[in-house]
Amino acid sequence: MSIVLHPKIIIEVVRVCTLDCSNKDYLNHQSYKFAKNKNIAYFRVNADTNSGEIDFFHKDYNPNCKAFNKEFNNKTPGVIISNLLAGITVEEARKYLFKKNIKKFNRPIWIYENSKMNKILYANNIRTEILLNKTLYHNLLGNNINERLGRTKIDTNNLYEFNVFDKKILVLGCGALGNFSTLMLSNFSDCKIDFVDFDKFENHNIIRQYLAYNSEGKFKSRVLSRSIKTINDSIRSSANIGYLGNYLPDDIVKKVNNLVLIDKEWIKNKEYDAILGCFDRKSARKTAANFAYELKIPYIDAGSGADPTRSKVYIYNPKQRDLTIENLFNSIDLDQSIIDSKWRDLVREQRKNNTSDFEYFMQGRSCSGTVSGSVSMGNQVASALMISELRKILNPQYYGSAIALDLSYKSSLVERIGVDFD
Repeated sequence: MSIVLHPKIIIEVVRVCTLDCSNKDYLNHQSYKFAKNKNIAYFRVNADTNSGEIDFFHKDYNPNCKAFNKEFNNKTPGVIISNLLAGITVEEARKYLFKKNIKKFNRPIWIYENSKMNKILYANNIRTEILLNKTLYHNLLGNNINERLGRTKIDTNNLYEFNVFDKKILVLGCGALGNFSTLMLSNFSDCKIDFVDFDKFENHNIIRQYLAYNSEGKFKSRVLSRSIKTINDSIRSSANIGYLGNYLPDDIVKKVNNLVLIDKEWIKNKEYDAILGCFDRKSARKTAANFAYELKIPYIDAGSGADPTRSKVYIYNPKQRDLTIENLFNSIDLDQSIIDSKWRDLVREQRKNNTSDFEYFMQGRSCSGTVSGSVSMGNQVASALMISELRKILNPQYYGSAIALDLSYKSSLVERIGVDFD
């Protein structure tokens, strides 16, 4: 199981908490004893092919943690469940670390909420966050949220994790969500997986877009297409330097040579089996949803919040749901131009006053919507949920039906993952 931590917090993690991601009873027990003797926090993460659990111990918060679980001893963790649990675990560790160092977080976060720009202190948010106080279990093969979160008797370990062959998948957006999704999609076999994005990788992308290493200044879609073929040579892939919509905007045409229009007819002619929406702009997400709905192509869209504590996955499956696109995507119908205008006004004000808030404000720019931005943990969780549901849509006879409600991750929920809440 892979957990990636920001270098700046690795030293702090070693000092105050232990993250044990082994599926070995004796190692779990040793880590637990070490944490208990040192009076530090202990996180245990175990998984098999399609299910797993997280537990947390600290004498002041959750003294009743189980040191180990024989159910997962010596099992091989699956790729998707590992990504899901890793994202949640790092967020749980972040909350614990931030609570211990709350005085250090005195800078604000700017968010667009209630039709205006609002400044909130991050420390105030940390105080209200709920640390894990029970064993968190998740089963990707559950057909409803109760089966996902409860220990319903579902044989999860004998199924092949990636029994998806000869499908055509379109990935719209190649940022953080696209990166995490690409790494999991690379386990599919004999599939055609195409990518669309007109942006290039920038230096600041590397912290949360891992395929961007050594690719600064290169088109994101080309990097992801090349990467997935390198990882799995059975996959066919094309990169499209394209703009999704009904026309090409003049300002983008001036910046990008040979820009391709990705409209409804372009998508229709490719005959895709499913589309993944990995954009962070609400306008692009709604356009993608409308095209998919009109073409009756399964569509899975995800967005991640401006802080790491929430993300949401929207699922449109023509064989399961007969909803209008307005009902399905009613939470992403805000005109992006309104948000952009508010941000431009705030940028001018910050520069004019040369305030200390400016650096932190700029870091949050791409996360201007309530569930639309780009942070590692929320994106990793959302991507894992996307790929898990994609398996079910593409091969329901093997994996069961995709969940019929939209999935949400929120770190203040007792179960962390739920359906249809805001």
